[in-house]
Amino acid sequence: MGILSTHPKLIAGKKIIVSEDKDMKTIPGWLFNPKKDKKPRLITPEAADRFHMYQTITGDTTDGYKGCPDVGDKGAIEMLDSPFLMVPYEYEFQRGKRKGTTEVRYEQAPAPSLWEGIVSLYEWKGLTEYDAITQARVARILRHTDYDFKTKEVIYWNPVKPQTTK
Repeated sequence: MGILSTHPKLIAGKKIIVSEDKDMKTIPGWLFNPKKDKKPRLITPEAADRFHMYQTITGDTTDGYKGCPDVGDKGAIEMLDSPFLMVPYEYEFQRGKRKGTTEVRYEQAPAPSLWEGIVSLYEWKGLTEYDAITQARVARILRHTDYDFKTKEVIYWNPVKPQTTK
């Protein structure tokens, strides 16, 4: 559905996806959910990309992928609204049984990009960027730009890395 809906020429005219599946919100274009909508709504590319990253963070147990452990809806929305890094620091106990000992704790700091923030969430939970990319790929409903029509192969989603200046 994603490829057909987003391709400008495979199907002529206006295309509308009719589905109750929330995953369809990751596809830019017209969507109608007969259980929730009174009329079709336009999912912008920005809204579709945002929901894709939301699904990358939260996962979808119905579809069998977990996302980032223990982050949940609230944490995902917080990350999407204002990307942050989970930065480790060493905390020293000042009193009690553990006085003088240390442990690693985390604090939030502004993230240079949404993707770097998402990766830091995964790393905070003991996972890797590879784990985050895997979840993002599973969450991705293919668009026509994600498919090579000549080779008939999927083009795997990859994060856009911020450019660095020297």
